[in-house]
Amino acid sequence: MTVRRVLLLSFFGVGGIVLFVGFVAGVAYWQLAGALEAVGTVPPAAAQLLTRAMWVVGGATVLGLASVGVLAWYMQRRVAGPIEELANDVHQLHVQRLDREIVSDGPRELTELAGAVNELTEDMRQQTVPRSYLNNVLDSMPEMVFALDADGRIRRANKAAQQLTGLAREALRGSALADVLPMEPPLDVTAAPSRDSVERTIHSLKGTPMPALVACSTIRDEWGDAQGIVCVVQDITELKAAEHELRASLEEKDVLLREIHHRVKNNLQVISSLLHLQSRKVASDTARGLFVDSQARIRSMALIHERLYQSEDLARVAMGAYVEELTQQVVRTYAVRPSELTVEVAAGDVPLVIDQAIPCGLIVHELVANALEHAFPDDGPGAVRVALDLAGGDVHLQVADDGAGLPDDFELSQAQSLGLKLVRGLVKQLDGTLEVDGTDGTKYTITFPHTHA
Repeated sequence: MTVRRVLLLSFFGVGGIVLFVGFVAGVAYWQLAGALEAVGTVPPAAAQLLTRAMWVVGGATVLGLASVGVLAWYMQRRVAGPIEELANDVHQLHVQRLDREIVSDGPRELTELAGAVNELTEDMRQQTVPRSYLNNVLDSMPEMVFALDADGRIRRANKAAQQLTGLAREALRGSALADVLPMEPPLDVTAAPSRDSVERTIHSLKGTPMPALVACSTIRDEWGDAQGIVCVVQDITELKAAEHELRASLEEKDVLLREIHHRVKNNLQVISSLLHLQSRKVASDTARGLFVDSQARIRSMALIHERLYQSEDLARVAMGAYVEELTQQVVRTYAVRPSELTVEVAAGDVPLVIDQAIPCGLIVHELVANALEHAFPDDGPGAVRVALDLAGGDVHLQVADDGAGLPDDFELSQAQSLGLKLVRGLVKQLDGTLEVDGTDGTKYTITFPHTHA
């Protein structure tokens, strides 16, 4: 029962009592006057006194009723109204409207109570987040959010979840997530939920399969006790379509790039063949040797492109097999007696981008060819060793032979041969260093930084 109704009933009761007392008093005086008149011995003064008494009782009754009415109006306005407003404001706080300020123009006690409630509300506003704000956050999310109990039944779902399932919030509440949102393969959300997202195909009640990322985690209170499960379902249909387009584009570029490497290799082979045909018309052995050197260099570059279009990785060359094949190719071109020559290749499978693989291949070609041409002047037996490895972020290339070695006055910076000039330029292109050791044969050591992309 409201305060207003209690006050009304109270005032109606008081007014009824006043009216009843006045009525009884008036009737009593009226009966007394009638009895005295029947006796016939009523003094005029007594009759006049009784009449006045009756008027006084009537006036007092009317005045009492009027006072009760005025008091009732005052109490309704100054007490019941402010109390009802205060109760309504407190109810608004109950529904998480913490931004509402209570204003009371009632009695001092109610004003003080309103001020105390406002202070409490301000403390709550600073320490808590309103439920309505959290609901607005959940409903504004494009992802589907399901709050489940420990049995996997839905306690709450946001608007995106309602739109996907085609069910209202009341229809979703209490339903098993597996019933309203079938997944393929099935996902047991109650078995040790993990924050990691898993990809699933969702079959909603609308009947349209949808690829989605599903992540479930346990809801815990401030003491760490499990309070339920929250599942977030993200529609990745557009992401899958973009991924498919990107994959198709990459495959197309992959084919084009392979075709480019293939054509470059073919063009280099054509150039090599043209040089070979031209060299057959050159009478000078020295000039013919220059043609042979150029052919060999071109073949070393063509071999790079052949390796690239045949490999899975079109951006990098696995240098192990390439260096070994390139070394054997140089031996076949320059060695006079290959059977008396020992060639050892210890090349790790170091991946190099094409901008490093081509200069590195040319360096190997020049240094191995230089060893075959100059290290064994009597065409006697000998050994050539090529090593390539990656250590500490640097590529280490070493070409060594056990031949005649270098002259005592040899200076690499003063070397005039085209091959060594080319090697110096290629090392500079790689931002590397070149060291030469001429004792017990000749050993060239090249070090350059490894580029990952």
